[in-house]
Amino acid sequence: MISENRKECLTETGKPVKFQQRRISVLVSSAVISTASNPIKSKD
Repeated sequence: MISENRKECLTETGKPVKFQQRRISVLVSSAVISTASNPIKSKD
């Protein structure tokens, strides 16, 4: 449901979906890296 809503919003805004998806992928990758690094730092 969330992905469909996001696609609709991107289409309405007129922004390139591919560019947005690529940007989202980068943000997700950064979030995953942060999430993976935080527990290690916390345990330290």
